[in-house]
Formats: sequence, structure tokens, C-alpha cells
Amino acid sequence: ALHVGAGGVVRFERSDGARYGELFNDNSFVEFKASTDPIRINAQSYLRIDIGGSEKARIDSSGRLLIGATAKRNVLNQNGNSAGDSPTPYFYAEGTGDSKSLTLVSSNTNAHRGSVIGLARTRGTSVGDSTVIQDDDNIGQIVFAAGDGTDIQSNVALIRADVDGTPGSNDTPGRLVFSTTADGAVSPTERM
Repeated sequence: ALHVGAGGVVRFERSDGARYGELFNDNSFVEFKASTDPIRINAQSYLRIDIGGSEKARIDSSGRLLIGATAKRNVLNQNGNSAGDSPTPYFYAEGTGDSKSLTLVSSNTNAHRGSVIGLARTRGTSVGDSTVIQDDDNIGQIVFAAGDGTDIQSNVALIRADVDGTPGSNDTPGRLVFSTTADGAVSPTERM
């Protein structure tokens, strides 16, 4: 059964009268609630999912997926990456303790290939482009950042993959660069 109440509440009930959903609008957000766990949509700023009475995930107004956090934080500092910028992550997870800060990719298959984490780069300017990269272009980085009492933009180490030669069709030479930060320094230095 469908019940429409005052204050913009729409309630869904089974034939036995048990409530199994509620749609609520308070002019700042729309909330669909199954039992006590809502999915809340704020037209100006976010889509939020609650489980067990607390927020578990959010998509913000920039399209970023935030897990365990309500706002993103920068991990790269201005000097800690080859481009000299501080990019905004589109997937951000934060938690307390290693059990809530662990990302796992598992492959269960009776074959030789295992799990893959892919970092790709083109010089295209649109989604789906495959514009050729250039010599010395950075393809991707794994950054290790640490809290310094102010923020988490101090990078202690990074592993970077760069183009190492002139690329062409099915010909993309590359190199890996391993960098660590010396005591007293603010950014990693190439070591190997």
C-alpha cells in the first residue's frame, strides 16, 4: 500500500501493514528509507547511503565516491609529483584501523593471470580518447603519504611509471622510478 502524509512523506507498506520503505522530502534533501537505513539525496551537494544507522558512502557534487569520509583530502603535495599539481581523487576511502583502510583485489580463477590494478594515461582531452603520449610523460604513480601533524600531503615515497622513449603504435617504452624522501626534505628524490 502507498500512504501519502503531511510534510512530504510517502510510505510503502505490505498488505500486513509492515512498513518496508519511506520517501521523505524536507526541501533540502530527498530520503528513501528502507527500515532505518536511508539513501539521502541532496540536490546541491551529495548522494548519501546509510547502513546500520551511520553513513557508509557518499557521492559528492563533483562526482567523487567517498567511503568512510564526508569530504576528500589531498594526499599529494605540490612538490611530490612530476606534474607539480595536486589532483583531486575521484575515489577516496578513509577509515580507522587497518581493517577499515584496506583495499583488496582478489582473483579466483583456474588460469595463469592474477588480479590487475591498471593505471592508464593518454594525451586525449575527452573520455574514450587514445591520443598518443610523449617521451617522459608520467603514466601513473603509487604515492605513500604520512600525517605530519598538519595534513597528509607529506610524501615519504613514490613509485612512478614514465614513458622512456618515443612512443608509436603498439610501441610504448617505459621506465619505473623509485623515490624516497630524505630526513628534513618535503618531497621524494629519485633513488633508483
